[in-house]
Amino acid sequence: MKHCLTNIQDFMEMLESTGKRIIAFGTGGGYNRAIKRMNEFITVLCDNWITPEYVIDEMEKEYLHHFGKIEEYIDFLVDNDSIKKGTDLVMGEYSFKLYDTEILSRIDPNHYVILITVIKNEYKDEIVKQLEKIDNLKDVAYYSAFDDMHYYDRKNRGLVIERMILPCIDAVNDVTWRCLEDSFEKYREYSNNIYEHTIQRVERGEYLNHWIEIQVTTICNLKCRYCAAHIPKLPKHYHVPIEQVLKDINIWLDVIDDCIGVQLGSGEVVLYPQLDIVLEKLCSDKKVKVISIVTNGIKYPTDESVLRQLANPKVIITCRIKRILQENFIKVMGYQ
Repeated sequence: MKHCLTNIQDFMEMLESTGKRIIAFGTGGGYNRAIKRMNEFITVLCDNWITPEYVIDEMEKEYLHHFGKIEEYIDFLVDNDSIKKGTDLVMGEYSFKLYDTEILSRIDPNHYVILITVIKNEYKDEIVKQLEKIDNLKDVAYYSAFDDMHYYDRKNRGLVIERMILPCIDAVNDVTWRCLEDSFEKYREYSNNIYEHTIQRVERGEYLNHWIEIQVTTICNLKCRYCAAHIPKLPKHYHVPIEQVLKDINIWLDVIDDCIGVQLGSGEVVLYPQLDIVLEKLCSDKKVKVISIVTNGIKYPTDESVLRQLANPKVIITCRIKRILQENFIKVMGYQ
């Protein structure tokens, strides 16, 4: 038996390219959940993809990108419950013949893979031990419907690109930047440039970090009951040493080709004493496109070096008091 870690895209492409069929092992409550989950994966992660050039294989053949329901690839079901043997099991619009494990010793091992559809790991382990005792299955691959269908490598057929990166830069282009005042012409121009630039880097197959949060402090001047970062619940509050922040940023920048957005967190960021140093580091690096600061708007920074960095077109300040911070910083301090 060969245990295979895979993802739904590679799994379905394997079935299509080899013509192999599925034997589903297990017909309890896990079966329906497994089939529903895999069909959701097929719909969300596989359907109507456009394959980027850098994931086309050596044969220059496009990867398949449209599959039917997983039931269409199943030949029959196997279960250890002998009472069910020989019955027809109706699953939605599909009906399958149910056999006990004896049939596995008579199948063509070149024609099948086994899909284990039980949820609990102890049951799965028992089934694997059972299958390993069947000589006819020594070269047959088996998969767990719950554990083995989400292992993605760089050739993920657009998962990261289409489900994470593109929606993120769409949001930057169409929502975040356009909410700024019309008078900030340089912001709108910057947002248009970042969109085109990012698309080009995606098409070249470079590694883009679509969004990341860098923690600089856990100190805050409020104790919001529903704090998303759970700051009031922390036993201790502190500013992260600037040396550690810069070290983390350098390590991160070394391994990425580009980044769409960085958010500084997770307490009240404007209280951080070296905020100007962090902003200067991020603003000066061409890999970083957007820097987001979320503030409660209670305290204004007074250090001129901080204000100058906040006026950078890369920086977005989000405040619950109608975005007054960035507007006032730029208009009043004269950094437009």
